Amino acid sequence: MKKNVLVILVSIVILVLGLSLSSCSTKTDIRDASLSSNPTLNIDFTLSEGEISYGATGYLYGFSEDGVPSGDLLQALKPKIAAVKAADGLQHPVGDVLHVASTFIDNGGEKLFIY
Repeated sequence: MKKNVLVILVSIVILVLGLSLSSCSTKTDIRDASLSSNPTLNIDFTLSEGEISYGATGYLYGFSEDGVPSGDLLQALKPKIAAVKAADGLQHPVGDVLHVASTFIDNGGEKLFIY
């Protein structure tokens, strides 16, 4: 009984979709419509959004070894919290907490979370 109801419902959906697609006008090609309108994007780089807040800085696999990335880069980004792999962890080839902790802490980092 449930199988019959499901077959009927699917058939109705296919029929409705088929009818709605067949009633659509196929005279206008979508590519032609997009070529006829020339949208432009204007960016004014003289405007400022204000001071940098350092609210969020992120990078995937950002730490690899001691000194990579450099202390200068870390100081500029001002990261406070980082998540790294466990000591001798197998999930990534680089980024071991024992290798990156000193660079992170020495350059303003406050907390290291270990996955």
